[in-house]
Amino acid sequence: MTDFKEWWAQAKGFVLADIEKWSIEDLMKFAYDSALPKWQPIDSAPLDGESVLLYYGPGYYAMEGRCFKRERGKNVYYQWVTAIDMGELEPSHWMPLPNPPK
Repeated sequence: MTDFKEWWAQAKGFVLADIEKWSIEDLMKFAYDSALPKWQPIDSAPLDGESVLLYYGPGYYAMEGRCFKRERGKNVYYQWVTAIDMGELEPSHWMPLPNPPK
């Protein structure tokens, strides 16, 4: 999700259905929680070389990485590339990188 319009298109049915039952605090918490990036399963990650934050599991740091399409003969596969070689270990989750400072 990249902007408010996209978020609102997904959330408005849920929000408007029960809005009369919500307190201001509930509405603000919903807006705050919805705006925070969330870890997503790695199967939903972009495979086009876009930089994302990767999570490899307990005991590992989260780190920036990119996924690239590789071809070896007739075999096509995708490979995660990070600054630290993680060997055969594959990330389990990802989230978008935050915007850079202004």
